[in-house]
Amino acid sequence: LSSSSAASDVYKRQVLYLLLVGLRLPAAGVSLLVQRGLGISEGSRRALDQILQYVIFSLGVIWAMGRLGFNQTGVLAIAGGLSVGLGFGIKEVFSNIVSGLWLLIEGSVRPGEVLMHEGEACEVRRLGPRATTLWRSGDNAEVVVPNQSFFTAATTTYTRTDRTLSLIHISEPTRPRLI
Repeated sequence: LSSSSAASDVYKRQVLYLLLVGLRLPAAGVSLLVQRGLGISEGSRRALDQILQYVIFSLGVIWAMGRLGFNQTGVLAIAGGLSVGLGFGIKEVFSNIVSGLWLLIEGSVRPGEVLMHEGEACEVRRLGPRATTLWRSGDNAEVVVPNQSFFTAATTTYTRTDRTLSLIHISEPTRPRLI
């Protein structure tokens, strides 16, 4: 190996490392600038951040493959064919991811809200790209709900406009009048 070839390999590895590890910072910076400039909500900013991470990663992988000598046209053609096949194979996962991004942008379900899920009051703990984590106070359990379910079933929220309501956990033998 010549020294220029070894230096080139080190450079390529560093670029790949920065691509995989460092894409959060530029995406977060751009989404913060857009939030301040356009006045978008925090949920929309998080959705934009997630979308920018996917775009930066995808473009970086295509660029890195080109730098490594791969035929980019061929790679994009194969990726297109695979995405169609994967789309049919795991359409529910894609549906949940799109639903999660939509929930973040729309802000119809937010962390901290109290809502009814399957007849029980639950607090939204975390809104992820594929699923939402709810805390059910009745049995102190966390329930992971696919994001798509918020679009296919009616959801009643109690804290969308009234932030004074919250869930508390009460042991079974407690009499309600004492509380």
